[in-house]
Parts: sequence; C-alpha cells; structure tokens
Amino acid sequence: MNIKQKLTWAFAVIACLPILVVAAIVIVNLRDKATSDFADSSAREIRQVDNAMQLFFDGITQNVNYIAAHPLIAGASDDFRNYMGATPPPQSENDRQATELFASIAKAHPAYSYVSYGLINGS
Repeated sequence: MNIKQKLTWAFAVIACLPILVVAAIVIVNLRDKATSDFADSSAREIRQVDNAMQLFFDGITQNVNYIAAHPLIAGASDDFRNYMGATPPPQSENDRQATELFASIAKAHPAYSYVSYGLINGS
C-alpha cells in the first residue's frame, strides 16, 4: 500500500468512527427509553384493569349489602322453599316475593350469572 491509500483509509476511519460511536449511543438510549416506556405503559394498563375490577366488585358488594338489608330477605324464615327433601313444599308468599326480587335483580344486572340465597340452617 502506498502513502495515498494509507491516508485515504486513515481519513475514512477518522470520519466513520464518530458516526459509529454516536449511532451506538443513540441505539442504547433508544432501547433504554423504549424499555422504560413499555414498563410505564404496562403499569398504567395494569392500574386501569385493577380499578375496573375494583369498581365491579364494589358494585357487587353494594348490591349484596342492599339485598341483605332488604326487609324481605332480612326477615326470611323457614317458610322459604327448601329443596333438601325429595319433594319441596309449596311456594309461600314470602318465597314468591323473594323469587320476584331475585328475578328483578337478575334482569337489572345481566352480567350476573346467577342470583341465589342461603338460609342460616344451610338450605
């Protein structure tokens, strides 16, 4: 190699080296920024899902508290229909009203899979 080629290569290396260093720094910074942005956006989405679930369960809690305090349910006695035996007894007036109450709750909340109740005696 003659002097001209050596100088040409030296100038090319001197010109390319800062470009490569700057490109490497930019790539590292972009990757770090993308990682931190992803972590931040994921945390925001997780908080949104958590808030939505909390609102859903708060609504259910309010409905359960309302139903539990309803005079018809709070005053439930053993005259509600019981399916523990082979043949259930006939439906009482309180049982019919409770069934209508639960039907209206189910109609007002289509997202609920079922509405049911249990008595203190386990039935």
